[in-house]
Amino acid sequence: MAQMYFFTGENGFAVREERRKWKEQFVEKHGAENCSSLDGKGLRVRDILDEISTAPFIAPKRLVIINGVPKLTKEDMDVLMEAQHPDCILLFVDPTPDKRLGGVKVLLKIATLKECPPLRGRQLTEWLNRMAAAENTSLTPDAADELVRIVGEDQEMLFQEIRKASSYAVGRSITKKDIQALAVPSGDQEIWHLTNLICQGNRSEALLFAQALLARGEDPYGLWSILLWMLRGIVCVTSAVSEGQRNPATIASSFSLPFPTVKNVLGLAGKVKVAALEDTVRWAAGSDIDLKTGGYRATADAPQELVALIDMLIVRCTKLAA
Repeated sequence: MAQMYFFTGENGFAVREERRKWKEQFVEKHGAENCSSLDGKGLRVRDILDEISTAPFIAPKRLVIINGVPKLTKEDMDVLMEAQHPDCILLFVDPTPDKRLGGVKVLLKIATLKECPPLRGRQLTEWLNRMAAAENTSLTPDAADELVRIVGEDQEMLFQEIRKASSYAVGRSITKKDIQALAVPSGDQEIWHLTNLICQGNRSEALLFAQALLARGEDPYGLWSILLWMLRGIVCVTSAVSEGQRNPATIASSFSLPFPTVKNVLGLAGKVKVAALEDTVRWAAGSDIDLKTGGYRATADAPQELVALIDMLIVRCTKLAA
């Protein structure tokens, strides 16, 4: 059986770390001359054949790493397995392969698979603490929670934020205030946080956070569209709750809404005054039409009227449960 391995999974950071460790350990043991890395994009079968049919140079093993699974067919994979030198290890690395491809289907069946799922909860917190320790610092518990809240669960972004915060907090632990001062939110996390504030009825913080997003360069039209989309979510979830449905997964599937959004809105949906919701929807729809037909004027240089509409929509949505 050919020595074929496949590193994949949603956790792209962990996949890349596994590749790095494998390569470092292999080079240390067998030498850099016996390790090749190829970019899988546009790679042809004959290019791979040239690499995997070669015997190791004064060493027991040779490693060929292909970054990204090329567009290989099942027949291509059969050719590779036949031609692979018995002392050559072939490693494919691709966090998000196209599983419709014949070559990927074969790989998933025959290769030794290393899957890297996302870290969440306690596992993610433990990983954050290990990363901080590697930078000769530590995280206070509330700092770790705040970092995940602001940045999200993407380990690549979290790793960069840990390195930045450790350079700032020299000789002491990284605190929650450090994270709030330094961490840059991801786009999805920013919108999730704004939605959460609105659904909690936290009007003052929601308005301040929306202003902060605009000050950091968020497009007002983009933010307005996101808020309209959020209002649609409130309508859908409220409708489902009124019919006795409270399972977030079922609601998300029925209305093609993200699961986290449904979970956010569920607490609000049971308290919404239907008349207030109908009035808010009518107002939002009318305002959107006026924006597109000249009733309101907003440009990149003068977005004041649109910014005022954004504030008004936030106020109306935070009043829905009042």
